[in-house]
Amino acid sequence: MLVLTLAAQPLSHAGAASSQNSVDLNDAYHRSAATTAAVNYKDLIIALPSKDNDFGARSQLFTSSSDASNASDLSQSGKQNTLNVDQNGKESVLRVDQSGAGNHIFTLQGDLAMLVASQHGAHNEIQMLQAGHGNTSTIDQSGSYNYVSGTQTGTGGKAVIAQTGMHQTAVYSQSGAGAVLTVRQH
Repeated sequence: MLVLTLAAQPLSHAGAASSQNSVDLNDAYHRSAATTAAVNYKDLIIALPSKDNDFGARSQLFTSSSDASNASDLSQSGKQNTLNVDQNGKESVLRVDQSGAGNHIFTLQGDLAMLVASQHGAHNEIQMLQAGHGNTSTIDQSGSYNYVSGTQTGTGGKAVIAQTGMHQTAVYSQSGAGAVLTVRQH
């Protein structure tokens, strides 16, 4: 397990403009492990301080992998959480849990992918695309102003969306034979 806790100065890519609230995972990994660029991140925990040194506030996490059978288990808590995940390989798994206010998940996955996302708090948003066959997504949102926008292309896509609280919206598109969509709002 790789654990990064950033106290005073978050890591950033040497060639990029410095940002107090973002982490370049390749750079962070190389600084901590000094190995090759072909890395699968698993159980990665990052805590970024805000201007008030309030850990977990304004966290942004960006990951990308084109490897097959890539699995990511991610958790964010605090304010203004953003997660961008790009898993283009086959049989990728993304499990994410966000809590707090201003939660956002943006994800792109390839064939036979699985997304399990849970968001708790206010202003939750998930935008996802699963391109290929046999993809599944399970989304659970609780709180207020919940929004899901999803697309599954290819055959056999399955999606379950559960939204609890006020102001729920689910916009979902599936193409291909054997697609199943279940939406529960209460």
